[in-house]
Amino acid sequence: MLPAMIISTSSHNVQLTDDICEYVEETLRNEFGHVSDRVTSIDARLEAIHGTRDRYDIKAVVRVDLRNREALVTEVQDKDLHAAVRRGAADSARAFGRQARHSRELSGQRSPGMFHAFSRYSASNI
Repeated sequence: MLPAMIISTSSHNVQLTDDICEYVEETLRNEFGHVSDRVTSIDARLEAIHGTRDRYDIKAVVRVDLRNREALVTEVQDKDLHAAVRRGAADSARAFGRQARHSRELSGQRSPGMFHAFSRYSASNI
């Protein structure tokens, strides 16, 4: 049995409340719940950075550690904390989908006929 997916939240110049931590965890579980067997941990880091006109923007950095020892990192900047978390989770999920599709293509799940079409020899000689 695989251990459960771990979700952690950290911040820099942003005060984390229980509501913010729950929102981050809920959003990430919604995006990655169906593939939790392939994800080891997810770390969401929220940072306040200077935006325009003395306002602060929120940068959400989401790092997803996969079971195959790879990691995906996405960064999203937005004026709204909730929007930054939602977009960061969605972008990470899309990156995970692209990585999963790419690894399936490389793992040899293609039909053998595709390889024979480009070879020097006909299939009967192989």
